[in-house]
Amino acid sequence: MNTTLSETALSLLRVRLTGQRVEVTDENRPLYRELAASGLAIPLHTFTGGDESAYRLTEAAVSFVASYAPSPEESLSPADLPEGLYQVPLPTPRGGCRYDALRPRG
Repeated sequence: MNTTLSETALSLLRVRLTGQRVEVTDENRPLYRELAASGLAIPLHTFTGGDESAYRLTEAAVSFVASYAPSPEESLSPADLPEGLYQVPLPTPRGGCRYDALRPRG
């Protein structure tokens, strides 16, 4: 298992481990493939999205980030997100919104 990751892939992994959703797009698919090649994610195939339209993080991803995790003072902030991603509101079951999804700028 290759655990040498680019800074951008590591940022994506950290964002995903905070529970935020990051939709797989053509722009960030190479980052997800990097995580999969390292054994930190598993590519999924959906009927509507096709091959590699979603990725599931593995337990190894949690362990990897825990061993590499910064102190609370150095934790991830929105400014640390990979360039080209931003937060958008998602509806909640009770009619509110939550800002935990990332979408490509465009």
